Amino acid sequence: MILASLASELVTTNMVVNELRDESIAMLDQLRIKVIDVNDEDIKHMQSASHNTRLSKADLSILAAIKSVKKGRTGLLSDDVELIRTAKRLFNVEEVVVFLRPTRGERR
Repeated sequence: MILASLASELVTTNMVVNELRDESIAMLDQLRIKVIDVNDEDIKHMQSASHNTRLSKADLSILAAIKSVKKGRTGLLSDDVELIRTAKRLFNVEEVVVFLRPTRGERR
């Protein structure tokens, strides 16, 4: 797995997992992605720190995860431009890989 070789630790949050489809959830184990539990207090803290009202709770949970595990270089995989901008501003995220959403004619 190329993705797993790019980082020493891959993480997501419980709030992101709650939004995934079944086939995506199965990938978490295959990629050895650690799920971090983020609570409402973490969300409130990141909402305040980010000064960004356009981010969802799941987005804010990713910011909380970055804050809790950040050691040296940190990468973010997302297609959410607002989340990427905020993560760069708050945590100086160096590596950003953007997954583009399929166009109207394509299926996931």
